[in-house]
Amino acid sequence: MKNSWILFAAALSTLSALALARLSFGLIQPSMRLDMGLGPEDPGYLGAINSLGYISCLLLAGATADRRGGRFCVLLGLSVIATGCGVMALAPSFAVLALGMVLMGMGTAFVYTPLISLTVAWFPGQRGMAIGIANAGIGVGASVVALVLPRVLSAQNEANWRWVWACFALFVAINLAVALVKLHNPAKPSNRDAPAAPSDWSGVIQSTGVRFYAAIYGLVGLCYMVQSIFSYSYALSIGVQAADAGLLLALMGLLTVISGPIVGRLSDRLGRGLTLSISAGLMTVAMIAPVIWSNYTGFVLHFLMSGVLLVGLFSTILAGASEHVPPQWVPRAVSGVTLVFAVGQIVGPALSGWLIEWTGRYPPAYVAVSVMMALVTCVSLALYRYEQRLRSAE
Repeated sequence: MKNSWILFAAALSTLSALALARLSFGLIQPSMRLDMGLGPEDPGYLGAINSLGYISCLLLAGATADRRGGRFCVLLGLSVIATGCGVMALAPSFAVLALGMVLMGMGTAFVYTPLISLTVAWFPGQRGMAIGIANAGIGVGASVVALVLPRVLSAQNEANWRWVWACFALFVAINLAVALVKLHNPAKPSNRDAPAAPSDWSGVIQSTGVRFYAAIYGLVGLCYMVQSIFSYSYALSIGVQAADAGLLLALMGLLTVISGPIVGRLSDRLGRGLTLSISAGLMTVAMIAPVIWSNYTGFVLHFLMSGVLLVGLFSTILAGASEHVPPQWVPRAVSGVTLVFAVGQIVGPALSGWLIEWTGRYPPAYVAVSVMMALVTCVSLALYRYEQRLRSAE
């Protein structure tokens, strides 16, 4: 594929921004809490601070990418993430940890959505596959983190978590150097016949297609974070061994590396709505599997099907949203639907956590999530029919 260095730099950047700056915290925080004497509720506060930093900058990142280009935003975001990781490594108190977490959240916002917009601009005819390849960095990073960090953090030195954050800072700095050399903005298309980008986002918000994708992405975000936060604990609660559950998590991450580009390419060929309908229908089965089969087999199906489908869902949604606006509005469209996704990531775990606490069991929460994924399937079918009508009218 031409411009393969662009995709390499993109995958490296998603690894830094998502796998290291966000997803790894769950594995690192127990050691941080013990070493610094934090309360049991403090990691939750830090995670919320990270998410708030991310959400607060999403729309700003989209608008900045409109004006300055995606490359500028990615380089800025990686610089902020590297700084945040360095702050975490040296933090003497909870307040400084909070500063590091908010910096990483803000940096992730400036990396991810402008990066997706940049990928779409370079590969307009293969945007589903290209976004899938870019997102493969998340799976690679998550798998490596899941396999390596428990061994590093279980060593005798209680301060090893600081070295982990320091290594992350170094890795992101190397990533920044690669992006500086290999990541470029494509030539801007002629805007002679294109509408000017609206300063109030009205052109993006008025797009029916973008609203479809925002609704789907919000529901997927709600379900994804429930799966991400609770599935490991759910597996342990029904007797799955910790080593087996960890292996399933690692396999899930590895599967996303392969499946993201494949599902993305499938959406390039079959269409976004149809691919989303099929993927969401299968994800409904993945979410209900541990409830129907409350044993190791149920969780094998759950984790492996999630690995095959989840990143492909993300890639297809972002590719589809980018197709319903003119090229110069793509950063705002991607930022807008991702903001709805991020809200879903906050609401989903909160509601599911309440349901688990209220019932004292995991299955009711997973039944609710399965219903949400079934709703995603229905909305995706409506989107498919809408896009079919648009193609017929052309």
